[in-house]
Amino acid sequence: TFSALLQAMGFTFFSLCVGCGCMMTYGSYLDDKTNVLRSCSWIAFLSVIASIMGGLMIMPSVFAFGLDPTAGPGLTFITMPAVFAQMPMGQLFAVMFYLCLAVAAITSSVSMIEILVSYLVDEQKMSRPKASVLSTIALAVVGILPCLSFGLLSDVKMFNGRTFFDVFDFFTSNLSLPLGGLVILYLAGYTCWDRVKNTAPEKWQWLLKLMLRVFSPILVLVVLISGLI
Repeated sequence: TFSALLQAMGFTFFSLCVGCGCMMTYGSYLDDKTNVLRSCSWIAFLSVIASIMGGLMIMPSVFAFGLDPTAGPGLTFITMPAVFAQMPMGQLFAVMFYLCLAVAAITSSVSMIEILVSYLVDEQKMSRPKASVLSTIALAVVGILPCLSFGLLSDVKMFNGRTFFDVFDFFTSNLSLPLGGLVILYLAGYTCWDRVKNTAPEKWQWLLKLMLRVFSPILVLVVLISGLI
């Protein structure tokens, strides 16, 4: 459905860390000989494959056991334990599943924290260990509220009945990431175009410019407007 496509486009902001500065931060560590276009293509391809594999692992199990496929975040921590409980060697698979999930969460957190660490090291001349510890503590403190919205603060509602988790999710998914994506598209398509165009072969530069200046901004605006509506 069209709604599913919109949700998929919104998911790409998280999956590919678009609009929050991760790719720009990691890109700044590359040398001038790196083929940026090829690297980005591999990142997008592997991310899609990982998402498909995750869907093939979870959704058939959910349908096979007659569980709710629309459980959202609860699918991981409520529905999946019920699935593992009914599977042969379910405890072993549960340990493997949540171990992989923990690794994915930690590596994602590292990529997000690196934005702050890089800023503190480069602009504030702070040592990397100190910047890493400070950034981790700050984000952990901020993350307490959305975490507790599944427990002690589950009854605290605001902004049309939203929990802290819902408020954080709405602000991030529907506002900050799409707006950040538009800003990056403007910088890449206009302000820094003379450098960006060199990441693609000359015969494909027109297509890259068209994507940065026309198609991608339209898609991001669709995600932004649909999220607000």
